[in-house]
Amino acid sequence: MAPDYDAMPKFNLSVFMGDERYEKWAEMYVTPQEWDEFKSMGKPLDEEIVECAMDTQGRWRFLRLRTDKKDGNHISTVNSVIESIRDGVGKEDLMAAAKEIRDAWKARLPRQQQQH
Repeated sequence: MAPDYDAMPKFNLSVFMGDERYEKWAEMYVTPQEWDEFKSMGKPLDEEIVECAMDTQGRWRFLRLRTDKKDGNHISTVNSVIESIRDGVGKEDLMAAAKEIRDAWKARLPRQQQQH
């Protein structure tokens, strides 16, 4: 059965739970104009990994397809992002923590190289 491109579907977002398992997590808000843009891609978006951002009304909005990723974000990553959104982490906060983050990343890199 061919996909019905006339009726705009619900855009359910799933989250990776580990062990190749996904669970429905939220709904992505899509305007009719965005739906027309999705249709112009000529392929169903089922099972695609997308990057979203929360708009000022608290709705998840499409940013881009993530063809560079094999799996969607793990639930722990999603929860961390949600916490950051709620905490209002801003550019100034990130800039203040940049050196500590960079140092921790550099310290972790040799351990990761040894494991591989």
